[in-house]
Amino acid sequence: MKNEFFVASIEDLDRIHQFAHDHFAIIATDQNEFMFESWTAPWRKESLEHYLRGGWSFISTRSDQQVSGFFLAQPLLFLSRQTQSLWIELLVGENQEVTDYLIEIAIKTAREKHLQRVLFADFNKHKSYLEKFQVSQQSNDIGEWNYKK
Repeated sequence: MKNEFFVASIEDLDRIHQFAHDHFAIIATDQNEFMFESWTAPWRKESLEHYLRGGWSFISTRSDQQVSGFFLAQPLLFLSRQTQSLWIELLVGENQEVTDYLIEIAIKTAREKHLQRVLFADFNKHKSYLEKFQVSQQSNDIGEWNYKK
């Protein structure tokens, strides 16, 4: 199925929330632990409300309009001597193709908006995909794409 990618809005909240819940529930090893973790997860509803109102997050849908991936993002101003950075809080794709394209969209968006870097949370989770785009691990589990590279 062909995927479409577009800026996510608050109207997408429920279907993004359901997609994330289902995605993470499948990979959870302990359902009780999953329930507790979901209370602080980046895809909880109050977090989605924050990110989806900003206009920096993207969603991917299949031709049947079902969500196939998304990322939650916001700009960070004046962080570590950089004027403008894009923070990717969460990036989830149902397969490698969707994940790769969401990473590409994040980097393209940063370039088009003249941001100096993109910071990706969960670097190790997406390491093989991120390295294709010259994203390098910085500290802990954060990856950075730098415009100057």
